[in-house]
Amino acid sequence: MAKDMSNKQKKTNPVLWFLFAIVLPIIIAFILTLIILTAAGADVSGWAKQTGSKIPVISSFITTEEEKGYKIEIEKAERKISDQQIEIETLTNEINNLELIIEQLKQDIVKIENKTSNDEKMNEENNSVLEQQKSQLKNLSASFKKMNKKQAALIFQDLDKDVAISVLEELPNDVRGGILEAMDSKLAAELAELFLIQNN
Repeated sequence: MAKDMSNKQKKTNPVLWFLFAIVLPIIIAFILTLIILTAAGADVSGWAKQTGSKIPVISSFITTEEEKGYKIEIEKAERKISDQQIEIETLTNEINNLELIIEQLKQDIVKIENKTSNDEKMNEENNSVLEQQKSQLKNLSASFKKMNKKQAALIFQDLDKDVAISVLEELPNDVRGGILEAMDSKLAAELAELFLIQNN
C-alpha cells in the first residue's frame, strides 16, 4: 500500500513539475511581453486579432474589423427592410382604400346612369304624351274651324279655361275673333285676357 502511494506521488510530481517549471513561466513571460509592448505603443490587440483570425479554431471566436463592418451593414439592411415593410403595409392599405373608393364611384356611376336612363325614358314618355296632346289639340282646332261660330262659342263656354286657351292658340285670328264675338262678353273678355297673358 505504501508502494502504491509512492507510485502515485511519482506520477503526479512530473505533471506538477511540468506545469510549474515550463508552462507557468511561459505564460508569465507572455503576459510581461504583452504589457511591455502595450506600454511601448504597439497595437497588441490588433496584432492578436489578426494573427488569431488565421488560426482555424480561434478564428471563430475573434471578430475582425471586416466582420464588424459586415454586421453593421447587415443591421442597416435589416432596419431598411423593416422600414420598407412598414411602407409596403402603408401603401397596401392606401391601395385597398383607393380600391374601395373606386368601387364606390363605380356604383355611383351605375346609379347615375340608371337615373339618367330613367329620366330619358320619362322625358320620352312625356314628349310622347305632349305630342299626342298637340295632335289632339290640332284635330280639335280643325273641328272648330269648320264649325259654326255660335255653336263653337257654346262649346267654349263649357270647356275648361286652360283647354279653351290652348284651342284658341291653334286657331287662325279670324276664326278666333268670330268665336269670341259669338260668346258671352264677360267670358270672351276673360278668355282674351288669359290668352294675352299666356302668349306674353
